[in-house]
Amino acid sequence: MEIKNIKEFEKASKKLQKDTLKIALALLFLIGAALLALIFGQANSKGLLLIFAAVIGGYMAMNIGANDVSNNVGPAVGSKAISMGGAILIAGVCEMLGAIIAGGEVVSTIKGRIVSPESINDAHIFINVMLASLLSGALWLHVATLIGAPVSTSHSVVGGIMGAGMAAAGMSAINWHFLSGIVASWVVSPLMGALIAMFF
Repeated sequence: MEIKNIKEFEKASKKLQKDTLKIALALLFLIGAALLALIFGQANSKGLLLIFAAVIGGYMAMNIGANDVSNNVGPAVGSKAISMGGAILIAGVCEMLGAIIAGGEVVSTIKGRIVSPESINDAHIFINVMLASLLSGALWLHVATLIGAPVSTSHSVVGGIMGAGMAAAGMSAINWHFLSGIVASWVVSPLMGALIAMFF
């Protein structure tokens, strides 16, 4: 009986060490994001805001890695086509290249085509809308990851922008025509993925 208790204690201790290491790595990553913002950001009154945004962005990036990237590489790792380390390397390189090559278009959509900047006259309020949408998207991704639900980062961020935009300037702040195109793509994308997969 005592040996069983000792083994259970050792198992719990190893899990605690592993969880502590994960938290420490996450904190180091967020501190690194804050330091990079401090080093490369402009030294003005918005310096603290930039650091805060970098930390939220880092938190979002970790949640994207935990949820979205898992969606992408899960089948390959599950089928043992590639190792977990290989999947992390491939995902990291592809995420970085995607952001560098095509990220600008997505940024322009997110920053000004869902919520019209003109509908929010105060720049500080618009900044807060964007920060709130990023934080809400990150929090939702975190919760979804904790419960094991594969969710879309795009849905989370667009929903966050809509909610924060409506809270700041009402329903008229939302570009409903443009948003309908985004929502249509959410319906079309899985159908197209299924059709293409049928031919493989």
